[in-house]
Amino acid sequence: MRPGRPPKVAGPKKAAKPRPLPDPLTRDQAAAIIAVPNIRCDRGLRYRAILETLYRAGLRISEVLALQPEDVRFGEQMLRVRNSKRGTHRNVPMGPILQTYLEAWDACRPESEWFFAASSGKKMMQKTVWNAIKGYVVKAAAEHPELGFDRRGPVSAHTFRHTFATELVEEGVDIRYVQNLLGHASIANTMIYVKVRPQMLRDIMQRRDLDRSAGGGGA
Repeated sequence: MRPGRPPKVAGPKKAAKPRPLPDPLTRDQAAAIIAVPNIRCDRGLRYRAILETLYRAGLRISEVLALQPEDVRFGEQMLRVRNSKRGTHRNVPMGPILQTYLEAWDACRPESEWFFAASSGKKMMQKTVWNAIKGYVVKAAAEHPELGFDRRGPVSAHTFRHTFATELVEEGVDIRYVQNLLGHASIANTMIYVKVRPQMLRDIMQRRDLDRSAGGGGA
């Protein structure tokens, strides 16, 4: 009779690799890149409006290119962002700077079912936008060597979304609001931005304590 095989002993679980932190732009870096497109031509104005939407509304590039004219609600100062995966949508406020560039693009955009359409009226490809952003980053880095583009990682469309979220957290916006603006299903995905630039959060907390002391607030 053959002896039975010894039971397998489960080994220790491998520790999960820590999720890499986002690498947001500084405000000066973001401004330098966004200023590159030539807004005196339709193509440049379209890309300026796209960059402003990525940076000032925190949309994913897929969400930006999926915007339809009726989603850009100038009267309500809102963007309706469609979630094709869950069949839902969220509303993201449109600040005055973003609205200015979206209105300018709306005045000259081609007739299309897509708000950010190519000159042919067809939907833009993500790769086309990625390539344009790469070129803008190269030009911004050449024009502003003092901003340290050479000391940071690559910049993509998603970098602007990371920058949007990081700036909101730095400014003390409630993390739940940030979650809603980003369209995260789980708060855990949003909490990562708390760790990006902790020195800024420390400064916010110190200012908060000083404001409370000045106002005579107590426990």
